[in-house]
Amino acid sequence: MLSSKPFFALACLLCLALPALAEKKPNDTRSSSTDSSSTYSLYTRPKVDKIGGQPLEHWVHKLTDADPSSREDAVVAIVQFGEDAGPYVPKICQITHDHDAAPKVKAIMALGIMYVPETQRSAVYKELGHSLVDPYSESIHRYEAVKSLLTLMRMRFGPPKGEERKIIMDLVKIGGSSRNNALREICIDAIMAAGIDPEKGPDSNVTDFLIKRATPAFEPAEKVRFKAILALGAQGQPRDKNKLGQVVYVLKHNTSRNRIVRMWTHVSLMALGEKVPKRELDAIANLIQEPDSQTKISAITALGTLRDKADPYVKDICIMAKREKDPMVLMIVARALGGMGNKGKHVLETLIKITEMDSPESVGAVFAACSALKELGVNDAATMKAIEQVREHRALNAQQKDLVKKLIEDMRNPPKKR
Repeated sequence: MLSSKPFFALACLLCLALPALAEKKPNDTRSSSTDSSSTYSLYTRPKVDKIGGQPLEHWVHKLTDADPSSREDAVVAIVQFGEDAGPYVPKICQITHDHDAAPKVKAIMALGIMYVPETQRSAVYKELGHSLVDPYSESIHRYEAVKSLLTLMRMRFGPPKGEERKIIMDLVKIGGSSRNNALREICIDAIMAAGIDPEKGPDSNVTDFLIKRATPAFEPAEKVRFKAILALGAQGQPRDKNKLGQVVYVLKHNTSRNRIVRMWTHVSLMALGEKVPKRELDAIANLIQEPDSQTKISAITALGTLRDKADPYVKDICIMAKREKDPMVLMIVARALGGMGNKGKHVLETLIKITEMDSPESVGAVFAACSALKELGVNDAATMKAIEQVREHRALNAQQKDLVKKLIEDMRNPPKKR
């Protein structure tokens, strides 16, 4: 049976990489980069002593100002102090309970982009969960709470643990009752990012929620149904055979005319142990030749998810990458190849070629290629020389070059296998 672990990782990557199928809120000024180094730089940005001519202590005091606009400005300012703002995370959490909607939403957004110490992890997850179910929360508060939760899970702390996992039921509750399709969609993204309990397996309440959201009779928005289909595959087989039968039935009876949705329906079925004809795999592979970048991204991600089952198509991916110009597509190529396990000549040449790109737009692709080479366990002279040269790229800032340095050290001194 195909393991759900690689499916989960690459399905989440697809959620990050498909703006055509994922909702992007207007006027959202946060970075949409999928490169983890961009988030890393948020926490390691150059130290600042003042924002708007005022020190951190001034803005912390303003959090208790009677004027809600002052509290709102204070939250925005505090975030910009980087790690120095860490001790004041509890105060930002208090503002998520603000009776005024404006500072409240800024505080919820802040928790997703400011430096949050590990000691505050559980408290922040708890407050974001409260913002989801708080009867005084408006749709924008709930949407931004899920968005911040996603950022923390994907880029900072990983999936919630222990008592933190109660937030998953909050996501199910809001995702099942909201009249906002964008909110329902992002709730499913967060459920995927939260993963499943390794001991208990898929939660039956989550599975029921996803089955309903994948069914046209209950879910009118195709983008939401698409994410539900992804999530059903990412969760793996339910331990209850009857529940597994329900999931397979819903997937096999998917009637979408969207070829991307149909493609991922087949991938989800394979993740659940169902056999898919070779002609369906060929159809997925053929999509990497399409001129549309988003179609190629989806097809490459799907093939990467299938790992060794898609090995016959690795050469096709590499040939396509040689003539590809879109940095986002090349980033997805690198991440897929890193997870597929093939260390052949075509793969190594492709990944090394991607590391040679030197522009601000290609930073994500370069990091993905370096990480893929590390994941494959390749540390020969040619590979190490290529990654050493990445440190000379003009497009990288100091923090990003430090990340490359650390990656090189890890590759030269890989952990010993027990």
